[in-house]
Amino acid sequence: MTLTEIASRLRRTPGSTKDYLSWLEDVDLIVSRQKRYSFADPMMRLWVRLNADAAPPTEEDIARQVHAYVMNRLPHNEPALAMAGAQPRDAERDKPWGIIEID
Repeated sequence: MTLTEIASRLRRTPGSTKDYLSWLEDVDLIVSRQKRYSFADPMMRLWVRLNADAAPPTEEDIARQVHAYVMNRLPHNEPALAMAGAQPRDAERDKPWGIIEID
């Protein structure tokens, strides 16, 4: 989206909107290319998707969106393991997408 489109949706001036967007860029949550802004951080995109409506998201909305988020980030052979609650082999745990175990 452009600055003008974002400012219009937020019902803010382009100047104040630019200040917010600059801060979000500084912390690598969004990027600006050719005067268009987009999400750099997938969690930020998920948060905005869940909280963009006037009404708060339902538990079903949250569950559906988080499930889609997780499934889109697992390697193609891991969704079945994740859904079954299985743990990857030890060699797999060192990969950046490895599962974190909590006791």
